[in-house]
Amino acid sequence: MSGKQAALGLEGFGDFALEMLEAWKVPGAAVAVVRDGEVLLAEGYGLRNAADGLPATAGTVFAIGSCTKAFAAGSVGIAVDDGKLDWDTPVRRYLPEFALYDPVATERMTPRDLLCHRSGLPGHDFLW
Repeated sequence: MSGKQAALGLEGFGDFALEMLEAWKVPGAAVAVVRDGEVLLAEGYGLRNAADGLPATAGTVFAIGSCTKAFAAGSVGIAVDDGKLDWDTPVRRYLPEFALYDPVATERMTPRDLLCHRSGLPGHDFLW
């Protein structure tokens, strides 16, 4: 760990990460801590392939599945708090090119509708 990382309160993070992997029975993880566009920490912990004993690295890519939904909702929530958009204002007000198959749904769909999965759009599980 660099002196800069220690000064930012990241000392001991590696030990913490390994403890959490063990507690949650997770083989490995790649973690990045970024502040103001600067990478403060980028490390791999545990294994990227438990069967072959391959270590996780800062460059290991893991499938995070539905966790992206939380990132999207959190980002929209921040924009709402900042007054940049409203939960119940139609998406087209912010993205005029937004379009669905149904013109009524296109005009009325809100960020709340999209994030609550009440848009009526089908699942796209086949993409996996």
